Amino acid sequence: MRSPALHLKTKTTPRGLRSARVLVWLALLLALNCGRERRNPLDPETSLVTERLSPPASMVATPGKGLVRLQWTPVSSRLLAGYALYRAEQVNGNYAWVQGDGDTSLNITTSKTVFVDSAGLSVKTYYYQIAAVDTNGLLSRHSPFVVVTVQDDNAPPAAPQNLSVVADKSAKGSLLLRWTAPMLDADGGELTGLAGYLILRSEGNGASLAPVDTVDAQTREYIDAGLKGVTQYIYAVQAFDQAGNYGPLSLPGQATTRGVLPASGLNATAGIERIELRWNRSLDAVLAGYNLYRANRSDGEYLRLSGSEGPSFTTGRTAYLDSNLEGGQIYYYRVSAVTATEESALSEFAGAAALPDTL
Repeated sequence: MRSPALHLKTKTTPRGLRSARVLVWLALLLALNCGRERRNPLDPETSLVTERLSPPASMVATPGKGLVRLQWTPVSSRLLAGYALYRAEQVNGNYAWVQGDGDTSLNITTSKTVFVDSAGLSVKTYYYQIAAVDTNGLLSRHSPFVVVTVQDDNAPPAAPQNLSVVADKSAKGSLLLRWTAPMLDADGGELTGLAGYLILRSEGNGASLAPVDTVDAQTREYIDAGLKGVTQYIYAVQAFDQAGNYGPLSLPGQATTRGVLPASGLNATAGIERIELRWNRSLDAVLAGYNLYRANRSDGEYLRLSGSEGPSFTTGRTAYLDSNLEGGQIYYYRVSAVTATEESALSEFAGAAALPDTL
């Protein structure tokens, strides 16, 4: 008996099943695309790119003396946090971020639409680009570059104004200076590149002014400490710019430091194993007495002599007898005036050799 013939049939996919498979593949592609957007919001193929801010438009750069003024059209968006400015020295060079008054954590140069770049610019050509920054720190594309050549700054600032000098009430031997900034350059042009001030001082009318210190352009006040008491000092202030130009001196200001008026005219007269000291009376109205200081050398260490008239000073008179000294030895003296709270500077020294007792 013959076996029945086997007939092989080709398996075919119904049209409905094929359509279902296409839909599954489309769903998988959509899911992959959504996953890519979540992983990389800056992917140019995702829809999130369309949410980035537009770059500022119409940026204009105007050259100045040692500076560049930049202005652009504002970006209209509730997400705008500020603008990031970039500068290079070649058109295809490295554009470095320019720091300003904005939030450095978001690399924002400024939140305004005008910025003056004056951070030590030299006389050369610079290229600028700008981008908008949103509240998440995301930058827009950079704008097209603008090019500008900085002008040479040969004009120094004008003189500072309204210099005043007064005794500092909070500290002995200190004077407080205040002034206002110049408004123009010395040639009458716009003030550019102001960098700081040089403080100059002289002691008394006869001395010439000498530099004391420098301060930055934002400083308008200076305390000069460690000065001699009851001494007149004269000051002037000089402005300088970032190009190293120094302007004219301000009008002088002067004041006298607080302190006790010193004694003067110290004289030493030798006696047998003693020396008699006399000096001129201090003119201080609240004087308590005087301190006498003695040393074995004119430039040596002067030690205060104790007295019996008061615990805080040697004597209340303008004369003092220093006895029980070694005959033939030279002694040097200085005197100071003393109040209840302060002591004057020491006088010039006077010296004499005690006579030996020959009897």
